[in-house]
Amino acid sequence: MDRKIVQRDIEDLIRPILVRNGMELVDVLYRQEAGRWVLRVFIDRPDGVTLDDCALISHQIGDLIEVEDVIPQRYFLEVSSPGLDRVLKKESDFQRFRGERARVKTREALAGRRNFKGRILRCEQGVLELEDTEGERFEFSLDEIEKARLEYSGKIGNAAVRGRE
Repeated sequence: MDRKIVQRDIEDLIRPILVRNGMELVDVLYRQEAGRWVLRVFIDRPDGVTLDDCALISHQIGDLIEVEDVIPQRYFLEVSSPGLDRVLKKESDFQRFRGERARVKTREALAGRRNFKGRILRCEQGVLELEDTEGERFEFSLDEIEKARLEYSGKIGNAAVRGRE
């Protein structure tokens, strides 16, 4: 079975559970690692997720996945927060983190390169605008983006915050 299809099916299946619990589905990854299949589900909510939230969602979606028999082989389920360098996929993700720094990799070279870092200025109508540290601005169609993540620039401890410019 194609893992991308499994990921999409899982997303569709579990999204209502997350909505009922006031959470957002950030990402689903299904892959083989060290000879075993792993299903990773990343969840979030505006005030963050706790370990108890992850355990609750893990039980609810684990049971549902088993009942619906979406995954044909044995797998390990991991439910967690998206972390400090969370993935950015949807327009709403970029809007939510406007002003934050992000790393963006494009599918094809733009301005002679595929990797960009900068502050998220805006994201509207499927177009993301970033500004790098030299003040140069770049615009990307969300369809052109292969991968995007927040860039963690704080420190762990007393001042664990993302860097704003």
